[in-house]
Amino acid sequence: MVAQLAEPFLARISFTFRQFTQHDISHSFNLIALLGRMLPRDALESLNALELALAMMSAILHDSGMYLSDGEKQSILGSAAYQDHLAENSERITAAEAALSKRKVVEAALIEDALLAEFVHRRHTERSRRFIETQFATH
Repeated sequence: MVAQLAEPFLARISFTFRQFTQHDISHSFNLIALLGRMLPRDALESLNALELALAMMSAILHDSGMYLSDGEKQSILGSAAYQDHLAENSERITAAEAALSKRKVVEAALIEDALLAEFVHRRHTERSRRFIETQFATH
């Protein structure tokens, strides 16, 4: 059920952050498989069903805070905190503006996307908590 509820949100992450690798449900399942290979066999076998379920849900939901609705994105872009983030990265804003002046639209967009991704990533643990609370509160 967790995977089914999270899947449509996770699939949208790479639409917002085009420089990211796929962060859809298959990414989460790959993490679960890696976890199974990395844990020593005796440690894995010592986990009970609840502990295994929590580990799997953590793998599924670990990047849920990177999901942005269109409204959230607009809100962030207009926020004072994001403006402070841009001010702290003025050299990259200058680089994006220079790229635009040379009609390198894709390069400028990638710089802008990276700035937004860094801003959201620094807050994604708290955002993940809120995502889980709102998406799973009634389930």
